[in-house]
Amino acid sequence: MLCHACMLTALAYSLYWMTLPEADRKDSRNSTENYWMVSERGLASVAGMCEPERSCSINEDIGLGSAFTIAHEIGHNFGMNHDGIGNSCGTKGHEAAKLMAAHITANTNPFSWSACSKDYITSFLDSGRGTCLDNEPPKRDFFYPTIAPGQVYDADEQCRFQYGATSRQCKYGEVCRELWCLSKSNRCVTNSIPAAEGTLCQTGSIEKGSCPTGARDFREKQCADFDNMPFRGKYYNWKPYTGGCDNILGSDAKEDRCRVCGGDGSTCEAIEGLFNDSLPRGGYMEVVQIPKGSVHIEIREVAMSKNYIALKSEEDDYYINGAWTIDWPRKFDVAGTAFHYKRPTDEPESLEALGATTENLVVMVLLQEQNLGIKYKFNVPIIRTGSGDNEVGFVWHHMPWSECSATCAGGSQKQELVCKRLDDNSVVQNSYCDPDSKPPENQRTCNTEPCPPEWFIGDWTECSKTCDGGTRSRTVLCIRRIGPAEEETLEDSHCLTHRPIEKEACNNQSCPPQWVALDWSEYCVNNKPCVLFFIAKCTPKCGQGFKHRIVLCKSSDLSKNFPLNQCPEGSKPPVRIRCTLGRCPPPRWVTGEWGLVLDHLVLIAPPGGAEDSSSQAAESMQLPLATIRAPNQAVEDSISHGALRVVGELPSAMETATKRPGGALKMRQKTISGSALCSSHSGPSNVKDLKIGK
Repeated sequence: MLCHACMLTALAYSLYWMTLPEADRKDSRNSTENYWMVSERGLASVAGMCEPERSCSINEDIGLGSAFTIAHEIGHNFGMNHDGIGNSCGTKGHEAAKLMAAHITANTNPFSWSACSKDYITSFLDSGRGTCLDNEPPKRDFFYPTIAPGQVYDADEQCRFQYGATSRQCKYGEVCRELWCLSKSNRCVTNSIPAAEGTLCQTGSIEKGSCPTGARDFREKQCADFDNMPFRGKYYNWKPYTGGCDNILGSDAKEDRCRVCGGDGSTCEAIEGLFNDSLPRGGYMEVVQIPKGSVHIEIREVAMSKNYIALKSEEDDYYINGAWTIDWPRKFDVAGTAFHYKRPTDEPESLEALGATTENLVVMVLLQEQNLGIKYKFNVPIIRTGSGDNEVGFVWHHMPWSECSATCAGGSQKQELVCKRLDDNSVVQNSYCDPDSKPPENQRTCNTEPCPPEWFIGDWTECSKTCDGGTRSRTVLCIRRIGPAEEETLEDSHCLTHRPIEKEACNNQSCPPQWVALDWSEYCVNNKPCVLFFIAKCTPKCGQGFKHRIVLCKSSDLSKNFPLNQCPEGSKPPVRIRCTLGRCPPPRWVTGEWGLVLDHLVLIAPPGGAEDSSSQAAESMQLPLATIRAPNQAVEDSISHGALRVVGELPSAMETATKRPGGALKMRQKTISGSALCSSHSGPSNVKDLKIGK
């Protein structure tokens, strides 16, 4: 019952896991400690060995290889994590990943446990979570098999367990490291699990070397096998006969290197080379391009490796070993000829074809490890013009590799195609060569190492001020180019040169003078400005008027004054504006303080009540009455302004007053404003006698 509950839990989590996006499946755990570990071929609860609802696992049946999966999942039940996940096993500089590897490959050893796995199970038992294992198991005799599973089921049978009744072993690669099988799609595939122990590694070999003296020719033996078979009712002694390429029996006509029967090999040109570029592993890389019409094609690895030769069209349609799927070595009918793909267990991989090809082809290599080198050789046709002694041959020719387009971070090189004469090897116009046989330009990457760190300097920002000194800034970073369009940012310490400045002063020139307006004055009426020198406020509180202010020409920092003509006249602020204080009350007489009227001099006490120094000075003067007179209009104007007005020149008046003592007139302000509107009969007197002295 408990086992049934565990399986239901495991199945439920398995279904949940399958609904997750691909990116989330790699680390799908539902708690920090008690979680289910999901792999490609099994599911188990980590450290759940003694918990009834988690003490189980689900394993995919892949034949005899399921033993590795079951042992792997039991390891999870004992608290083991994958080798290289949270531990050092399987990482660079440490022991290789073993049975608990996240993915079993040809480089892992699934027949033993890693030191990390041993530490995990020891920690699990020491923690007390494995007490259920302390029970005493029932005693029974166990007899180990005397025959290894690989002896009972050969490699073909093991393939049928995994891939169906029609599958069989693909006989290449080291079967004790990984078993390759023919799939239903007629391709060779592997799950990277080795064949079962006891599997025969090699069924036999062919002795290489010269045949013994007197040995029967194998073709003669093949023909003799038909001697005992009737042909058209009779028996014959069969012997091998040769026929020429001209289809004439007994002819010794042969094809030349250009596949021309009886030719002299002058109609084609041999192309050969070695592709040994150091390239990143884990992808397809171009080796060479084979033009249309090529013959005697040979592509061969220099040494045995885990890499795979592939073949595709110019349109990226793969014919052999495409889409990360390895084909079973066999014959492939491609581009009008038969390509023979070979991968012996003891020799390097090869691809051969007689040709001629009917389309342009591209040879690729799927890199699983370092490129040890691939040799290529084929013959391309030559186009000729003229006839007889004037016949001239032309052929497409790849020029030497161009310089790399970049010194670091990945550039590219090209081999330009030119048309050449065969007789003198001179370059001619491309129109002389056959356009149908023109191969594409060769191109490859170069200088892929990262560039040295350098400073990235951005553009300056606009200055914060247009004058009187501002600041501007820019971005400064230490970067390194790691690809044609890819950069990475580093710490400043990686750049060896001095760090460029990031901020600086700008626009230090002084700003031109500018207008500065002071506050507006209080209101003054009747279009007559206030006299600010003697009086601070305007007494009227109503009527039409203007308000005024002072406008100065100052420096931009307001520390200096300049003449008004130094500032632009067109932008000068107004110094007065019209204003309205409200409607005034009806006209009425208002008496002011008494003042003193001298000859050509009017002294009026300023509004405010008490007599000031002006009235005191008038009372202290000894002036005769006959010498005092004052024009009514002058007095009226002085009074109407509410301020002291000098009618004559003060020095001469003072002299007259001091030289001729006598009487004087004492006067006061008769009206504030609008005296013409007040009745002269009802108004108070504004003149009286004043005795000044003898």
